[in-house]
Amino acid sequence: MKRIVCLCLSLLMLCGCKPIIKKVDSSLETATQMQQTLNNNENHAIFISEKMDGDEVFQSLESIYPYAFSMEFIYYPIRITEITVDIQNHAQQMQAKLLAEQIAKQQVEGLQTQEDMFAALHDYLTTHCQYDTQTVEQDNLDGTSAPFTAYGALVNGKAVCSGYARAFMMMCRAVGLDTIYISDSQMNHSWNAVMIDGEIFYIDCTFDDPIPDQGEKIIREYFLKTGDELEKTHTWDRDFYEDLITEIYGK
Repeated sequence: MKRIVCLCLSLLMLCGCKPIIKKVDSSLETATQMQQTLNNNENHAIFISEKMDGDEVFQSLESIYPYAFSMEFIYYPIRITEITVDIQNHAQQMQAKLLAEQIAKQQVEGLQTQEDMFAALHDYLTTHCQYDTQTVEQDNLDGTSAPFTAYGALVNGKAVCSGYARAFMMMCRAVGLDTIYISDSQMNHSWNAVMIDGEIFYIDCTFDDPIPDQGEKIIREYFLKTGDELEKTHTWDRDFYEDLITEIYGK
């Protein structure tokens, strides 16, 4: 077994990878470790895990990392997996992050409650961004182009649902509000879950910014909905996301 480990590490080194293996026990832990790696300006890491579910790792990282990205998995023997993350349009997305921080701090200045802060950021986004109908009508969609990112929502003022949800998460995180990103393939839609005093609520900025655009009109029909309330109109892996946000923020 030791010889196999050494062989695997040698192969990784020949591939130009750093032979630093991180042991992980869950998809969320893998995603969290990968996020830390990305924050350190590295885009790949090597993990050892009894079971590596690529789809679940991607879903977990997408929920906590507010950038559009692609992810590649290379599986080696003895439970070793190399993960590489590619953030397309990196400069644009970093620009959006800086703008999100500025906007968020301005919008929540003087507010005392988390509910008011969430409302201020929700209202800013829905009144300063328009839903990008032209992008949705395209045949070959690029899920990392501007409308799918916070750059589209905050800089260009046009985005699809994932751009809204990523921008909202960026702004919330900038002022310490507990927020994750949710995506559902059945609905082909994205929105956010938040936590306030240990309770989970949902905010769908896209649904509160209907077509045609309502200008400065504020709509909060899908603001701070409970899971039971949202299930009347939305489908998603509720258990997965509620377990995830509880694991991150519920302690």
